[in-house]
Amino acid sequence: MGFRTYADTLIEGIVIIYVDDIIIPSIDELDGLKRLSRLLQTASEYGLELNWKKCNFLKSKIEFLGYIIENGKISPSLDKTVAVQNFPEPKSVKQVQSFLGLTGYFRKFIQNYALVAKPLSDLLRDNTEFYFGPQQKSALQSLKQKLSENPVLHIFKQGAKLELHTDASKFLLCAILFQQSDDNKFHPIHYMSRKTSPQEEKFSSYELEVLAIIEALKKFRNYLVGSKFRIITDCSAFQKTMSKTQLTPKIARWALFLEDFNYEIVPRYQHIFTVVDAFTKFTWFYPVKSPSAQEGIDKLKLQQTIFGNPSRIITDRGSAFTANEFETYCSEEGIQHLKITTGIPRGNGQIERMHRILEPVLSKLSHGDPTKWFKHVPTVQRVINSSTSRSMKYTPFELMMGTKMKN
Repeated sequence: MGFRTYADTLIEGIVIIYVDDIIIPSIDELDGLKRLSRLLQTASEYGLELNWKKCNFLKSKIEFLGYIIENGKISPSLDKTVAVQNFPEPKSVKQVQSFLGLTGYFRKFIQNYALVAKPLSDLLRDNTEFYFGPQQKSALQSLKQKLSENPVLHIFKQGAKLELHTDASKFLLCAILFQQSDDNKFHPIHYMSRKTSPQEEKFSSYELEVLAIIEALKKFRNYLVGSKFRIITDCSAFQKTMSKTQLTPKIARWALFLEDFNYEIVPRYQHIFTVVDAFTKFTWFYPVKSPSAQEGIDKLKLQQTIFGNPSRIITDRGSAFTANEFETYCSEEGIQHLKITTGIPRGNGQIERMHRILEPVLSKLSHGDPTKWFKHVPTVQRVINSSTSRSMKYTPFELMMGTKMKN
């Protein structure tokens, strides 16, 4: 029986063992002393020998297996990041494999690692001619840069709230596992990404969204089983795929797998709050998950930080704007709130006009993947605000900012 196997049977749950190295994780010094006492007592009783010259006690920062572990966070060690920075430009497939092996060890720190590394990993395909061109050089430098920026992940903490964010495209599946920390903010504890297979590339965009969830749950199973968590994804894609009256064998397997988890599906973005300045026609589009009163208030507060409160706003009679919460906010902030008459949308004509422009453009831009429409909103907003008005002969950006928009 090896040392690790033998030690595991004696001190399971007290320490973490790798080969012949032992780490005693603890919440604080008192907990650390208790665990250390149990370890030393067990070692004495069963004849486990410790090398005292190599022992360090009650450390708040350690280096282990290429990682720096400190204050509930983990990051790549300096030695490893330097090794990545000093890696020469590959001259062969074998050298590409070595570089991807080195950076792949830290892929959980890099968002969309598989996408960034794709020009390099594609060189490993069978019958592919080795060519290290501009795309490959860019991928090499990008991976070096991302690891040189000292990426940090939080260490998983049992019992803290968890969120799983997933995304998918024809060529990539990705996910981020977040956990709520003591500051009440959600911080990443693991990034996941992988390329789709040739067979998966034929899936519909809706199926790919669900596949991303399945792959993420497989990857993070040890973190998620037994815990209640939220999945932030394209809600419509999930519902459309999983609510079919007749499930294909593939979808049925997914549905069966999902039963092992206690999750809540939370939509990404489903609606848009539109704000148009009455005088300059400068427009803001805010993708939101739900058209709630709180979302409306949040967007007014965001505008307030830049321009102060408007003297008057005109809205339709949607539930977000007729809610007492929204009315109270406007009253407290001294904002005159006018609501158009139901059934007469021209009363808010500027908003309606922007929507007539926005909807077909977003539809065209997101034709390849309709679930990602929100990613194109900033582009449309920029184009609208930099387009010259026939009546005023200036762009909304010029009238608002007093200068031309920089291309």
